[in-house]
Amino acid sequence: MHACQSLNGGEHQWVTTDSFDTDDNDRIVEHWDVIAGFTSPTPSGHTSIDGVSEVTDLDRTQENRALVRAMLGDLLMTDGNPDTIGFAPLAVGS
Repeated sequence: MHACQSLNGGEHQWVTTDSFDTDDNDRIVEHWDVIAGFTSPTPSGHTSIDGVSEVTDLDRTQENRALVRAMLGDLLMTDGNPDTIGFAPLAVGS
């Protein structure tokens, strides 16, 4: 889930990404989140929430689920493989 939160009349704005794991009965058994302050625009000229919000590739649902599960396994599981994740160098400057 990806959400934009505005608290105290917009005084505080956050962008949150939540991931959930469920058991065989579809009950949530684990939860991970990432929370960052909303910025507009970002260095790319966009905001933290720009982009398509309509699902257009329903035929790829199972493929996309497999990609997300593999990523979460590599990043969050103790027996994962974080070396499979590439990182781009950060641009530093004024």
